[in-house]
Amino acid sequence: MFDANVVLDVLLRRQPFNGPSGELLSRAESGDVQGYICASVVTTIFYLARKVVGLDDARRQVRTILSILDVAPITRAVLQEAAESNMSDFEDAVVAASARQMQVQAIATRNERDFVRAPVSAYSPASLLALLDASAKQRR
Repeated sequence: MFDANVVLDVLLRRQPFNGPSGELLSRAESGDVQGYICASVVTTIFYLARKVVGLDDARRQVRTILSILDVAPITRAVLQEAAESNMSDFEDAVVAASARQMQVQAIATRNERDFVRAPVSAYSPASLLALLDASAKQRR
């Protein structure tokens, strides 16, 4: 599950973060990993990108992300789980609950400490890439 900051790092070319974030997104695009994005994160990305790159580019960027990542829905169950969670930020709690509902194995975020109480482990893009590489080596 991709958190907003990871996707925005790539779309807005935010240094020095766009390197690992871009590599992780590329792996999702190539099918090496199954990538998801929470539906609410898409609206956040559009809102923030529009402020930086304008309406047309923000729409183009959202279309690109939607062509790469599957969208995890926000259902009543997701919202209830988020509302009942011990996480202090509701938006992060929604992402975490959505990740659990989709049975993903990890949340990619630059704010790992915001997800300490999440039901799914959170990793920085660089840490997650290292785990993926180590896992691939073990399978060989």
